[in-house]
Amino acid sequence: MLGQATAGMGYSTPVPSIADPKKSCESEKQGFGGVSLLLQPDKAINERPSSGNAKSAHIGSRVVIQTAEPIGTKGDCNIAMEVQPSSQAVVIVSNNMGDTNEACTRAQSFAEKLHGMLPP
Repeated sequence: MLGQATAGMGYSTPVPSIADPKKSCESEKQGFGGVSLLLQPDKAINERPSSGNAKSAHIGSRVVIQTAEPIGTKGDCNIAMEVQPSSQAVVIVSNNMGDTNEACTRAQSFAEKLHGMLPP
């Protein structure tokens, strides 16, 4: 799914993430940073840790939570999307230049593309 979302945008072919290779993958773009997709089939969206930078919204009918600088790192932004009541998919974008707004804009774009690929 991540490869389809990043197609034609200059990102590398996604590879399994070292952190959880069975449930996540990542891709890099030279001069920008990276994007990852983490599938959490056993974690509801309301189980995500809260942050002062988190805000809820919707993409289509899906509940999403966008968190800018989730661990305090400038240039990082995550968007968690509810897949089913007990599962979620998380888009993680890191901007090497430290531009958090740009990271969140890209995370939103990837989340919108991935929304239609996820089960209802």
